[in-house]
Amino acid sequence: MPINNLTYDPLLTVTIKAGEDLPANRFVDYTGNLCSAAEAALGATEIAWNNGDTASIIAQGIAIVETADDLYAGDPVCTGTGGKAIGQSGTNPVVGRARGIFLWVISLKTFILKFISNNY
Repeated sequence: MPINNLTYDPLLTVTIKAGEDLPANRFVDYTGNLCSAAEAALGATEIAWNNGDTASIIAQGIAIVETADDLYAGDPVCTGTGGKAIGQSGTNPVVGRARGIFLWVISLKTFILKFISNNY
């Protein structure tokens, strides 16, 4: 991928044992499970993984993540239930910022997310 690609640019992937079935384009926590609301995220899945798989997780860069809220470019993002992205509010940890336009892919509301690198 070219470095100037605004829609998808995974810079760092890490592996973790999936603690449950992980759908594509969802936030994953540090234990290998889908993030719950207002939880710190290790990163996001690119493809679906089965429970027990060694899952590759995008930990830094630009990823596509399914949303539960309407988000716009520049909005701070935190994790919602089921590993979906929601708009950040209050003291919920920011895991990234909306990067670009909404995309409608297979009837899923998704958006481009740029991860904040302070997860490490």
